Amino acid sequence: MGKLIMLINLQEETQEYWRELDKLENAYNEGKISIEEVDAEVHFLMAEMGRKRRRAINDFWQILKIWLTQQKEMLISLTILGTIVYLWLVTKS
Repeated sequence: MGKLIMLINLQEETQEYWRELDKLENAYNEGKISIEEVDAEVHFLMAEMGRKRRRAINDFWQILKIWLTQQKEMLISLTILGTIVYLWLVTKS
């Protein structure tokens, strides 16, 4: 359940990323920071967002692997049932 919350938080993290970029743009437009400072901060924010996204993708993959492992028998049963229904429909027509 904790990993699911982390996936949901990725959307909030992305929104926060854009808010930080907006703050940087405003500060630059007002002359409060130089372009070099903007570049450095954008580089840092992009790297941080990349780490968060990679972590979310990795967590999603781990959740999927666990779910597939736990539901293996059900998935096999559904596959067999689907195959039987498909073959029945094909041979019926």
